[in-house]
Amino acid sequence: MPRVPIQLPPEAVLAKYAQIYSVIRDPGASDEALKSARKSIFDDFDLWARNCLWIVDKTPARVPLKINAAQRLIIGEVEKARAEGRPALIDILKARQKGGSTGIAGLNYTTAITMPYTRVAVMSKDRKSANGLMRMYERFYNYSDPRLRPELSSRVARTWIEFAGLDSGVEVFVASESGGDSLGSTGRSSTLNVLHLSEFDHWENPEATMSSLMQCFTDNENSAVFVETTARAYNSAFHQRWNRAVGGQSDFTPLFISWFIDDEYTRGFADEREREKFHEDLQENESSEYGNERALYDLHQKGGLTLEHLNWRRRQVRNFFGGNLRHFRSEFPSTPEEAFQQDGGNWLSPSIMARYREAAKPPQAVGRLIEPRVDGAVPEFHNE
Repeated sequence: MPRVPIQLPPEAVLAKYAQIYSVIRDPGASDEALKSARKSIFDDFDLWARNCLWIVDKTPARVPLKINAAQRLIIGEVEKARAEGRPALIDILKARQKGGSTGIAGLNYTTAITMPYTRVAVMSKDRKSANGLMRMYERFYNYSDPRLRPELSSRVARTWIEFAGLDSGVEVFVASESGGDSLGSTGRSSTLNVLHLSEFDHWENPEATMSSLMQCFTDNENSAVFVETTARAYNSAFHQRWNRAVGGQSDFTPLFISWFIDDEYTRGFADEREREKFHEDLQENESSEYGNERALYDLHQKGGLTLEHLNWRRRQVRNFFGGNLRHFRSEFPSTPEEAFQQDGGNWLSPSIMARYREAAKPPQAVGRLIEPRVDGAVPEFHNE
């Protein structure tokens, strides 16, 4: 396959960022100058990413990091937290392959090369995925313009990168290997400013591992914790975290990323007649092959779900999931409820339940019935 020519960003844009970054590289720069330089980069992170950060896409080809809809949601939460002067603490429940880890890595790499004394710890479920995350950080550095690269220290290895002039760095771990001395080398003897816990729900002992890491986490306006995962099972460790975040019982922001957040997972039609026929034939029974498509479409059409999305969904369920709709919903959920299905399935469609919740009105009163002391009397209602 011939290589696709790399489209380099305009020199004027690179020159602008090179001038900004020269301030960050200057050991004599004042705190005010450093803060202003970082602000110039993070105020338009999307512009920085598509001109200064490079990735390898699914083609595969080397391309600039153009922030997609899922990544923008995550970055938006970080920007909101920083504007409010608090750490960004985010629980991210996502569909597969929406670029969440890539967006987080781009944000964390930029933080590490612009903010002195920043320690980024990345933890993944297994060695293969950890190596993939490490390669992202290596590409960000190796493919960047030389004017935007900090000096590397001698402490560069297969699982970490350290920037000498900034005394900052990135280290990648495997959750199953993070007990004892391995975790102790970072989790107990270092200060961590940024944590990225990837595929958290698929770790062997997620809560205990995270608890150990959080003991050395610095809680300030520039720090961040990203706990991102696809769902594993009902009442799993992340499901419990998610419910606590949704219920306001933790300071983490719950962020759900559906499979139809953008147009990546779509399949077109031969013509408008075929599209109309597909619309007419949407299944309406939860026990059918594709579940209640009509309810799903009616509920999420305003949120961006199209017939092209549903056409792609049918093809995936039929050909790549062996007709197992429950498995598809777990990997590509439309709602958090679809992601966390019980092993025995659901009596009611998650889409129908979501539609009922959306239409539900607040209760007129909340309380309890008190059993009357006199036989035959009407129970008393006590407000809570």
